[in-house]
Amino acid sequence: MRTHEIVRYSLAPPGAAVAPAEGAGRVSGLAIPWDTLSADRGGYRDRFARDSVRIGEDVVALLSHDPSIVLGRTSAGTLALEAREDGVYFSLALPDTQAGRDVLTLLRRGDLGQCSFAAVLEREDWDYDSHLRAPVRTVLAAELLEVSVVPLPAFANTTARAEA
Repeated sequence: MRTHEIVRYSLAPPGAAVAPAEGAGRVSGLAIPWDTLSADRGGYRDRFARDSVRIGEDVVALLSHDPSIVLGRTSAGTLALEAREDGVYFSLALPDTQAGRDVLTLLRRGDLGQCSFAAVLEREDWDYDSHLRAPVRTVLAAELLEVSVVPLPAFANTTARAEA
């Protein structure tokens, strides 16, 4: 039996919309870009091939990958995910909790504004990029477990925006 690696995609060290819900507000954006190189992951870079991510049965939305700060989840109808031509987008109804209100305030101020995610990598291909002088892992199949609003994303072109 093959063991799959769960990888979190932020710069932190390794270690279809839904109906509005009562809460602090809404956030939406691009969580996973296709065919885009990540920042340095410790001597290599990652990219996700188009349509390589399968959305898991119950994906959670967190703040900075912290499982104690749950912002929403697909099974509760507070998180919606949609694969599009350029990546996986999300729409999140923030809870009316201190964390939800804080996230909304930080987004509106511009202190937060990007995303990260965690996925189980199921199939990948490695190559060496002579221009970057670094190995590049292309993820060909993965299962999405989590999306996070973060200050330091591994993929610079992710977005998270407060909706009006």
